[in-house]
Amino acid sequence: MTEQTKPVLIGSSALRVYGYPTDENTDIDLIVTKEKAQGLALECDKKVSTLCFFGKNDPTVFDLNVADIASDNPDSTTKIYVMCNEYFEELGCCEIEIPIIGSVIIAPLEILYAIKKSHIHRIIPVASSIRENIRVWKKQVYMYLWMRDQIGYKWVDKVMYDNSNGRYGPPRETPIEK
Repeated sequence: MTEQTKPVLIGSSALRVYGYPTDENTDIDLIVTKEKAQGLALECDKKVSTLCFFGKNDPTVFDLNVADIASDNPDSTTKIYVMCNEYFEELGCCEIEIPIIGSVIIAPLEILYAIKKSHIHRIIPVASSIRENIRVWKKQVYMYLWMRDQIGYKWVDKVMYDNSNGRYGPPRETPIEK
């Protein structure tokens, strides 16, 4: 992996770049290296778990997902980080500037879709109220359905569920091919 890697934007902030219709002020989900996460943790006004708060009254909140690029057995977060940095052009990635962070790579919609798909199978207890947890889960489902429509459900179904070769999805020569 080259020395000059960039954070990868995921989550609803990345979906907004693709046109997802929301004006909800949410945190900014980023995949960063351990070194970048440590630097942000030192600079922020407040840190709670993986969240870094910048500003006092209406803070900008970054949710940091750490990519362990030195690992011999990388997790899915690290794989997404490496893929977006190494296959930037092949994946059709783009970059935007985020205050405090600088230039970041926008994860491809297909990767955002796969991440979101992993979030919709259960209601995660993020709040003490079951009603709030269901509201958050519904929001995840709406984002999933929006992405499915943007990508094209026929292509998604073929990649996700085609078992003609004894495995899911058709074989690919590039990381993601439409």
